Amino acid sequence: MATESYLGALWRRLTGRPPQAAPAGPVFGGAAAQPPTILSPAPPPEPPRPPVPLAPTWTDEALEASIDAAPQDLSRWMVWSDALQEHGDVRGELIARHREDHFGFRIETLPRVFGSLSPLIHNGELELTWRHGLPQAARIKARADLPGVTAELLRLPVSRFLDQLSWGIGEYSGATEFYADVLETLREWGRGERLRSLFFGDFERDDLEISWAQLADFTGLPSIAPRLEHLHLRGASERPLWQAADFPALTSFVLETGGLTRDMFQSVLTARMPRLQRLDLWTGDPDYGANVGLDELAPVLDGTRFEHLIHLGLCNSIHTPGVLDRLARSPLMRRLRVLDVSSGVLQSQDVDALLAHREVFLPLERFDLSRNLLDDASVARLAAALPNAKLSAQRHDWFEDDGRYVAVGE
Repeated sequence: MATESYLGALWRRLTGRPPQAAPAGPVFGGAAAQPPTILSPAPPPEPPRPPVPLAPTWTDEALEASIDAAPQDLSRWMVWSDALQEHGDVRGELIARHREDHFGFRIETLPRVFGSLSPLIHNGELELTWRHGLPQAARIKARADLPGVTAELLRLPVSRFLDQLSWGIGEYSGATEFYADVLETLREWGRGERLRSLFFGDFERDDLEISWAQLADFTGLPSIAPRLEHLHLRGASERPLWQAADFPALTSFVLETGGLTRDMFQSVLTARMPRLQRLDLWTGDPDYGANVGLDELAPVLDGTRFEHLIHLGLCNSIHTPGVLDRLARSPLMRRLRVLDVSSGVLQSQDVDALLAHREVFLPLERFDLSRNLLDDASVARLAAALPNAKLSAQRHDWFEDDGRYVAVGE
């Protein structure tokens, strides 16, 4: 008696029926069964090519410090360029050629100065902005390893005068605190006093919804980058942005969110920013956590907070009509040059009240009313009365009802 196979016994146990023999002859749509094909072994993979060695570099701390002191002084860069070239450092030629069309030379030089990062530059995951032949700003879009790319970039000699950094999104996880690992990378680098501008959240809606990007705790940022002048955050948080913050050099702060919470707003109000001139806050949608009311915005609207403010943005807000009404009576308007209430909920029925205070808003250099809910007739009235107003991309025809909806929530 033949011994039943393991699979046959399993079939009998699961179905209560004896296993059936496979049919002989043609199978799978009538095709005749073929003998197995014996494949020849695959050739061994080619060994990885050795990386292009980084070009040799030379350092003179005194010359570099002189550029730190006056980065706008071209003559200092040219003195450093001559010294670099004398010592065979390719950065010297990059600087010397910066006023010429040296794009081809720069592309040819990328592997020698950026090493393993050069493919990211070629494919657009790492975007650079150049100053005097060397990178000044970097936009890091690599999804998989933001801290790794950041660490590699900052250690390169060609990045010596890099002072502006922005990051897209890393590998998404619903439980991730975005940019905590990047902050740790900057802390470990230990030269954050060189940094002037940081943007955490440089992504588009096609990459990720703004309310899905849960921001990290930025408590340590002032000590990491003590000379920071521009800070831009995009994302969401259910807690304060920091426990305490002192930004002595900060002149511009932008916070974009689909739902500004009281905790986030209090972080802004209580932070020390004695030189702040530009403040942009997106207050967002209550369905996505926004719970900051007009009364809570009063310290900003009445001008008692941030005494050097000349640019105010209260954008993506359900409070747009109320914000404009309060500002029309505020002493803050005497020093504002730019007022941005874009992406808000201003509708046609609000136009008369706005134009009643035309003389208050007319001196503004720019008055941004774009992406609100105004119809064409209202846009025409405002354009005639306020030539400084930006009125493009209205959203009045986005919705079937007359509800007041901000542009960005989720």
